[in-house]
Amino acid sequence: MTSSTVLSLASSSNISIREFLVRTKISRGNTNDYDRVIVLRIFDDSNHASEEIILNHSESHNTKGIDVFNIRTEQKLGDIIRRLKLHTKYLRNQQDKNERIFLKWIELTDRNTKHTFCFPVDDYLPSSRGDALELTEVHQDSICEENHQTKTNIPTEIDLNEDKSKYDIRTKTGQQGFLGIKSLMKANVYLKFYDTNDQSSESIPLTKSRLHERPFRSNQTDQFEINTNTKLGPLKKVEIWHDGRKGTRLYCNTLEITDRSNGQIYCFRIKGLLSLIN
Repeated sequence: MTSSTVLSLASSSNISIREFLVRTKISRGNTNDYDRVIVLRIFDDSNHASEEIILNHSESHNTKGIDVFNIRTEQKLGDIIRRLKLHTKYLRNQQDKNERIFLKWIELTDRNTKHTFCFPVDDYLPSSRGDALELTEVHQDSICEENHQTKTNIPTEIDLNEDKSKYDIRTKTGQQGFLGIKSLMKANVYLKFYDTNDQSSESIPLTKSRLHERPFRSNQTDQFEINTNTKLGPLKKVEIWHDGRKGTRLYCNTLEITDRSNGQIYCFRIKGLLSLIN
C-alpha cells in the first residue's frame, strides 16, 4: 500500500500577493550604475510590514533620472501605505567604493487599487539595515514629480545661503558603562571642521538625531544634518568633544561625514573616549 501527501488548494488562500509599480529618482545617473542595490520595506497603517524587497535592474530609465521597478510582496498589507524603510547593500562582496546613493523621492503605485504613495527623501541612503532611513511623510494619490517640483520651487535656507556647507553626520557610540547601564549621557557633543585651505567651521553641536530621540546612547547609531556658517572645501581634520562634567565617559567607535554638495564621504575610526573641553 502506498502513501501520498495531498496538497489542498485551499491552503494557498492564506497567501496575499500585492504588486506595486515603484519609481525612484536619484540625484545622479541611474540605479544600474551603482555597485549597490536599494532595499525596501513597506509598512501599512496598521504597522504590518512586507519582507525586504530589493530594487535591482531598473526596467526603465528616462531622461529625468527616474527608474522603474515592478515588485511584489506576499505579506498581508492594508490598502493604505504609511511608511517605508530604506537602505542599500553591495551587489557583490567588494566594498572598495564609497559612492552612496542620494535619493530624491520614491513612489509606489498599488497595481490593484491604483492608489499612489509618494515619499519625499532628499537624503543619502544608509548602507546597513540597522541604520535604515525611515520615511513617514507620504502624499497619497500625488505624483512625485509634481509634488517635488512644487516643493523645490520654494526658496529654502540652502538656496538663499550658498556660502554654507551642509553635511550628513553618522556616529556609532560604543558600550557606555558596565553592560550599557550608564548609557544616558548628560552632555553635549560638538564638532569642528578644518579644510585643506586652512579654513575652519564654528563649533557645531550634535543634538537632534534623526534616528533616535536621545543621541549617543550605548551601542547606538545616530544621524545628524548640519550646516556650517562658512563654505568649506575638502576636509582635512575634524575635532570632536563633549562638554559634560569631569568624569563623564563617552566612548565613540566611528564618525562618518558626507558632504551633501558632492557626495564625498570622510570616515574616521575613533574607538576611544571623547575629550572633555570646558
